[in-house]
Amino acid sequence: MIFRNIFALCLLVLSLNVSASDKWIEMGSGKARFSEDNLVIHPRTAQPFSKFRLHIAHGEIILHKARVFLEKGDVFNVTFQQTIKADSEHAYSRTVPLIASQQIAINKIQLFYKFKHREAPAKPVVLELFGVPAGRRDE
Repeated sequence: MIFRNIFALCLLVLSLNVSASDKWIEMGSGKARFSEDNLVIHPRTAQPFSKFRLHIAHGEIILHKARVFLEKGDVFNVTFQQTIKADSEHAYSRTVPLIASQQIAINKIQLFYKFKHREAPAKPVVLELFGVPAGRRDE
């Protein structure tokens, strides 16, 4: 039992160490509109990514899910169900790892959201898509 706990701790430390060295690059962005419940972000690059996450520039939004459209026609859904808020520790969504078969170019990502407050925000709410290029690590 103790060896299992030590092994689990080693895996946790290794995963934290690996994620700390990841080089995140901005893939694209889009404005969330108060009158709509979804937006589409088209990445500015055709390179494959090993994981992605979202960042909010202004305001607060409830991120429901994302539909990811890959270059070869495959589509998969990611459930978030989380609130992301600008200028806080919750400004980023959770990180979505992509399995090997999904590490190809992303054509677009459709995001489904809801505004946290009932009134329209004073500044435009911009969602930015960040990714880690597949096969690359910061040295």
